Amino acid sequence: LLRRTIQMFNKIVPHLFLGDYHDYELLSGTIGVIEKPYLFVDARPFYNLLQSDANGKELMVFPLRTLAFSLSKLVSANVDVYIYCQAGMERSPFLTAIVLFYLDMGSLAWCYNYVKSKRPETLIYDTWTKHMAGVLFE
Repeated sequence: LLRRTIQMFNKIVPHLFLGDYHDYELLSGTIGVIEKPYLFVDARPFYNLLQSDANGKELMVFPLRTLAFSLSKLVSANVDVYIYCQAGMERSPFLTAIVLFYLDMGSLAWCYNYVKSKRPETLIYDTWTKHMAGVLFE
């Protein structure tokens, strides 16, 4: 409980944060903790589409690409973006990595590993990276 009080979300880069649903519940009901403007992005809708055994047909790559690109523009405009999912270990870190890719921080694989360095509980799925990287430049 003390960890939750002290550290809500992980700061990935300025204006981009990553967390879980519990963090979201705590932060969304708190006034004064977060500087506005801010945007909460729920990555949970990708639950059935991002699985550890996902293949190219199961990955919802085009909506992810569009969302990540839009979020990168907001982060670049100094809008605080908070990406979360249920546990903050799979879907939200993957979306965060794609946002970093659009912020020109490196390859998608590098960005994904960078997210893991900031949020160690992140689970990396190479399959997701391979299938997503194939459409990022289309």
